[in-house]
Amino acid sequence: MTKADIIDTVHERLGAFSKNEAKAAVEAVLDVMKEALLTQGHVKIHSFGRRRPWPNRARRAATRRRDARMKIAAARYCVQSRATCCGHS
Repeated sequence: MTKADIIDTVHERLGAFSKNEAKAAVEAVLDVMKEALLTQGHVKIHSFGRRRPWPNRARRAATRRRDARMKIAAARYCVQSRATCCGHS
């Protein structure tokens, strides 16, 4: 599901919002979540799961040419822990 899909769904379910208002609402929620990930290190929503940043160290990877290798920089990506609502721990 993409951000555009979420905006369309919010617009369809809450008919009182225009498409631009739905877009602003979705972007505001995502901005709050992004800020919380950066400052607090995690976002936990009841019966949805917990999202947290996960570091990925720099590494070297093979290219299509067997004799060439490229360096991939360190990065952080977001992982989601399993939700506890459905019997998962």
